[in-house]
Amino acid sequence: MTKIDRDAFTRAIATYRKERYGGDEHITDKIKEDGFEVAGQFAAYWCQRRNLKLAPFEFPPCWLSGVDDTEGADFKGKPAAARLLKRLLEAGLSKYEPDPLAALAAADPPNLSHDAAKYR
Repeated sequence: MTKIDRDAFTRAIATYRKERYGGDEHITDKIKEDGFEVAGQFAAYWCQRRNLKLAPFEFPPCWLSGVDDTEGADFKGKPAAARLLKRLLEAGLSKYEPDPLAALAAADPPNLSHDAAKYR
């Protein structure tokens, strides 16, 4: 696990604890049972799905194995997730950023429209 991913996991877990009903107890149990990294991945997915306004079957950046992971599943938004993942990685950010668009805006404010729809 990289330092950048650990930071993203920590923020995703904190967000899940605070904003998900019953999230504190749930994520604490998940950390105990599955470990910090698995719990962080779970929380990152939850945050990305919410912040990018994705349907449950759509791909967030954290689900992809890399920027070339676009084969099949076009209807599930996989190519758009890969484009967003590429931007995150080029900005030196984690694919597990809880709010990818906000993280990109903070990294390079003048070059980002904060519009999740264009990544769907």
